[in-house]
Amino acid sequence: MRRARHLPGIRFEALAPPLADVLPRMDVAIFVGFAASGPLQRPVPVEDIAQFSEIFGSDIALATTGVRSEIGYGNMASAVRAFFRNGGRRCWIVRVAGNAISNRIPIPGLSQVQPDGTLSPAYAVARSEGSWSDDLRVSAALTSETMDLIAASLVDLTFDIALASPDQIVIGDLLRLTYRLPDGDTFVLLVTAESVSPQKDPRPKYSGRLIRITGRDPYWGSTSAPGQFSRGVPLSPPLSSPLSSGFLTPSAERLTFELRVNGGGAEATRIDELGFSPDHPRYWAALPADAQLYREEAEVLNIKIDRADPVDRRLFEAAGGGSFTQGQIPSMLYTGLWQSAVHPRFPLAGLSQGALFLPTNMPFLPSDAVGPLAAAGTPLERDGLDNFGAALFLDPLLQQSSVTDLMNEADFIRYQSDSPRLLSGIHAAIGIDEATIIAVPDAVHGGWSRAFFEPLASPPDSLPLERPEWWHFLDCRSTDPLPRVALPQRSHFLDCSIRVIERPSIRLAQAPDGNGTFKLSWSAESATGISRVEEAVTPDFMAPEVVYEGAARTVSMYGRAAGIYFYRVLEVQGTQSSDYSSSLEVSIEPDGQWVTNPVEGYDDRTLLDVHRSLLRMCAARGDLFAILSAPQHYRETDVLAHVTKLKSLDINPQLLPRVASLPGDSATAPFTFGEANAFSYGALYHPWLTGREENQVDVLRTSPPDGVAAGVMAKRSILRGAWIAPANEKLHGVVALTPPISPDFWQALQDAQINIVRQEPAGFMCLNSDTLSNDEDLRPVNVRRLLMLLRRAALKLGANYVFEPNDRAFQRSVQRGFEALLDGMFLRGAFAGRTSRDAFQVVVDSTLNTPRTMDQGRFIVELRVAPSLPLSFLTVRLLQAADRTFVTEGA
Repeated sequence: MRRARHLPGIRFEALAPPLADVLPRMDVAIFVGFAASGPLQRPVPVEDIAQFSEIFGSDIALATTGVRSEIGYGNMASAVRAFFRNGGRRCWIVRVAGNAISNRIPIPGLSQVQPDGTLSPAYAVARSEGSWSDDLRVSAALTSETMDLIAASLVDLTFDIALASPDQIVIGDLLRLTYRLPDGDTFVLLVTAESVSPQKDPRPKYSGRLIRITGRDPYWGSTSAPGQFSRGVPLSPPLSSPLSSGFLTPSAERLTFELRVNGGGAEATRIDELGFSPDHPRYWAALPADAQLYREEAEVLNIKIDRADPVDRRLFEAAGGGSFTQGQIPSMLYTGLWQSAVHPRFPLAGLSQGALFLPTNMPFLPSDAVGPLAAAGTPLERDGLDNFGAALFLDPLLQQSSVTDLMNEADFIRYQSDSPRLLSGIHAAIGIDEATIIAVPDAVHGGWSRAFFEPLASPPDSLPLERPEWWHFLDCRSTDPLPRVALPQRSHFLDCSIRVIERPSIRLAQAPDGNGTFKLSWSAESATGISRVEEAVTPDFMAPEVVYEGAARTVSMYGRAAGIYFYRVLEVQGTQSSDYSSSLEVSIEPDGQWVTNPVEGYDDRTLLDVHRSLLRMCAARGDLFAILSAPQHYRETDVLAHVTKLKSLDINPQLLPRVASLPGDSATAPFTFGEANAFSYGALYHPWLTGREENQVDVLRTSPPDGVAAGVMAKRSILRGAWIAPANEKLHGVVALTPPISPDFWQALQDAQINIVRQEPAGFMCLNSDTLSNDEDLRPVNVRRLLMLLRRAALKLGANYVFEPNDRAFQRSVQRGFEALLDGMFLRGAFAGRTSRDAFQVVVDSTLNTPRTMDQGRFIVELRVAPSLPLSFLTVRLLQAADRTFVTEGA
């Protein structure tokens, strides 16, 4: 049959718009732990590994571990890399630490004007606390732009300048006027532009270009005293003469400067066009610290900002406007400067905002780079991590909060207390509404302590030397070793030349300094004898090394590394020698070195406190899921014991009150029976994973499974939905398990609801996904995550019905809205059942909404769902019957 042709013309087809995905995100994670840099206790969103590294730096070194003194690192950076490597797209970072300290760095050639007018050296600070900035090196260079000065008056500090471009001069610019006197001396006057006003001039060449600058804060100096400036204006002749008369015309320049920074684990960075006055739009002292950059918008403007970009004035006005001062909202006064400092992140921040600065001795070429001032304390102490414990991870006022009270107490701290503040530690996650996954990979550490060496009470003396010439009368056929004695047996005939040389006495003449340098001295029988000094690292001198041989009686040892060294000396006179002196032990204490505590004495109180607090917080919020892990050295029985201890319930909390100040007590109480539901808000993964990471592909690193588990959970939520079990997914970047789990324990670990990572033919993966819940209905991770999704979706959809009339039409509207939501989820496989009626129910009838509740302004919606459960085990049965084979499957 011939197909009919369309008539000529244009036809418009209305296409149905794509169905908007109304489901909230369930893939955003929060990582709380240790980092080298970045703001403390402030959640910061990152969307890739590069952004994380730019803000939080490289892996933070903690303490040496193992017999080979390998450096141990924090786990959070590895967890974040594993999260993105395994499918995560967005996470929040909370850096925790104790009393961390920022480095102060002098700015070469820059001086700060003090309130009394005197000048002092200017300093910047590292953008965030920690020892990461120890190797920063800063240089500065002055930039000059010549101005066309038409007239000037030193009496009232006014200057007429012809502009080359409209924005050549701004308020806050620093002007330098140079007067070259007939006698060869040169005077320099530094003036800050206080006001800029256009001037009319009949001369065509100045039309529209002439401005008048009124200056303030004059400082002058001369070439006869370089770098020295005095406040005021020198009005003694000839500078008092009117400049417009042409008697003495100065040259005028507009000054700015640039800062260059090298080191700090990042590429060299520079920022230019910096100003010296607070009025300047690129005032250098307004360079933001991390705490200011990532905190200001939320605390000052009380609006949510989930990016690092500074807020401009339009956003401020849109948020309600109002008056503000310079000290309140620096990002609005210095928007261009902050944008320059955000990406790439500039390592320095201003220290004395509001002060005036002068380039008293700054060169035009980059100066010699200078480093931070010497700071007290070891790097780990300045990182704020010297005292490892639960206090690093928990808000001090929420450690003892129960599931029921936690959210109310958190809101009181943030909004209603006498001194409202942001929450710290893991509890900072309470305010991150979009996040649904949280992990604390650094809670598994065992702590560390300062390294020191225990000296021996009395190092053993060396045995006397073997002297065959003393024993010529013995039977030469004997195989027994020669006696080693201090004196020969004179009762036998001996060579008359044999002498007994008195053994020397060695001592420490000068104690070791910070560089491992010290001095030894010893006494000797003869002034002409030769002394030989030996060094060893064991008291038995198994492998001694001769470090000195000569006629002197002192020797200096330079640059010895941390450790214990043993020394002895003997004297040689001709062909004979003395016995060795008594051994001398010299201990070189490690400078700032910390060592991890031995696993034999591991204290699990910090881990238990953090895990309990995590589960309580997640249950209190209702839509947050905790990923837990165990220490690396935990074997199968240790992990089982940890789960048992974690899930142990307090029998009677009223009769057994908590006293957190008792020695050896935990910071958090065990769960009560009423809090048992919190176990469904967390899952424990084990063992640790070994693999290569993006920042160092040539080294194998072992890290806890937190990041991998969070990444797989986020990936499943993005691609298939939060109701799909986050299991049976190949883990990327994993090459081994530490420690390996014996198959004999697989069943026991699974029964204890521990999610073990296994090596399968397809790769490394986790084949089960269980929460710690005692309720079998809430045991699958995907069921708890589905309920969390329903909670978030209901809150989002329910906001549309606020303030609506509470009548029957409204009830039907609400029911249809929630049924449409659940029906969409049912079509995507979130619920079990053949039909939507079998899968879910939305109840809004009078059994829930009685006349009394309606009179109280309340409306109740009850959602009843049948979650889809994962197929954890599939049986394939082969049946041979007659001439054919049947294959059947069953769960």
